[in-house]
Amino acid sequence: VTTVKFLVEVSDELKELVAAPCQNGKFTITLPETIDSRWLVEPYAKESQSTLKVSDRGVRTTAMSGFSSDSGDIAPFSEDGTVTGTLFYVDRNVTITGYEQYKNKAEYNLDLKAGWNWVYITEKNETTFSTSTAKPNAELKWYLDAEEEE
Repeated sequence: VTTVKFLVEVSDELKELVAAPCQNGKFTITLPETIDSRWLVEPYAKESQSTLKVSDRGVRTTAMSGFSSDSGDIAPFSEDGTVTGTLFYVDRNVTITGYEQYKNKAEYNLDLKAGWNWVYITEKNETTFSTSTAKPNAELKWYLDAEEEE
C-alpha cells in the first residue's frame, strides 16, 4: 500500500475527499472540518419500510464513506469480522433511532455530533445489522481487504 484515500459517496459515485501516503504500514489522514453541502444527503431511505426517528430532519450527512488504497479497502474490524467502524459526517447534532427494512434490516441508535463521528456496524445475523455510536465491546484492528487480480 503506497497511498490511502478517504472516499465519500456523491450521487452514487465514490469521490476522493483526502489522501495520504502510507509508509511502513502506517498512515495519517486529516479530515476537513466541514464538507461542501453538495456532498451531503438526507440520512434516511425513502424506498424502505422504516421506523426511523430523526431528531432534526434538516440534517445532512455523508451517504457512505471509507478508506481505500491502491491494494484494496482498509477498515477497522473485530477479530471475528462481525463489527466494523466507519466515519460519518453530519452538519449538525442529531440523534437517529429505529430501523429501516430494505433488503436487510438495519437498526439505528446514533447520537451524532456536528462534524465527524465514528459509527460502529455490528452484524447480528445474515439479514440484520445494528448501527451505533456506542463503542463496541470488541477490539477493532485495521485490516486490508486486498483486491484480487483478474
